[in-house]
Amino acid sequence: MWNKIVAMRKQTNYSALRLSTGWTLPPFPFGSFPPRFWWASASEKSHRRFRKVSVKGDGRCLFRAIAKCLAHNEGRALPEHLEVADADALRREAYKIICVEQRAKFEKNMLIEGNIRHYCQELLKPSFYGGEPEIWVLSEVFQVPIQVYLQTEDGEYRKIVEYGKQFWNKGGGLPVCLLYNGINHYDALFESH
Repeated sequence: MWNKIVAMRKQTNYSALRLSTGWTLPPFPFGSFPPRFWWASASEKSHRRFRKVSVKGDGRCLFRAIAKCLAHNEGRALPEHLEVADADALRREAYKIICVEQRAKFEKNMLIEGNIRHYCQELLKPSFYGGEPEIWVLSEVFQVPIQVYLQTEDGEYRKIVEYGKQFWNKGGGLPVCLLYNGINHYDALFESH
């Protein structure tokens, strides 16, 4: 995965990095509309032990958290300058798929709230935070499950959604675990052993 991120960092031509010929996104995992995080069921309470790793809230938090998790899962250090570079590369990859390669599909299925042209202009800005469409796309790009958790009042973590469940059976590696604050911020979760 590291090689893929390094290639994304260097990427300026959005059509040059191809995953495979004719690659298209699978159907959105919850039909035409993204799931709403408050639909979580009591059965999704995690019995895994996590350590929260705070992420800077600068608009890149989702991409920073994913970059931190990918690096952690691969056992590599991620200094600040590489964290920013990886986060920006992940943002560009999400942009390339949502706004260039698969734009018609996102428009047709109304997977982006509001005007997609405006959304795509904003998505390239480092201060514009990502959400469900970007998580879904990046799960597909890296072929790894991405799980999103909320922290309960008693301090436990409750999984609210998982993208890329199909990659568990395909050797997709360790899942990326994100902690969502329920409003507008993501942190990384590392499994404690």
